[in-house]
Amino acid sequence: MMCGAAWAAAIPQASRYDSRVQQVIYNPQNVTVVNTKPGFMTTLVFDNDEAVISAKTWL
Repeated sequence: MMCGAAWAAAIPQASRYDSRVQQVIYNPQNVTVVNTKPGFMTTLVFDNDEAVISAKTWL
């Protein structure tokens, strides 16, 4: 068995009241998957001490 650092993709969990509302617990070691579609609005909410370092659109 080997041990080492591992990174994972965090998949947001849907609210039990409205599946369109999703949230994920922040972990600085994870990447969060954000699935979107043309014509849909996506809002990301960050704490006051957080900042977006790099934002890119992937087609």
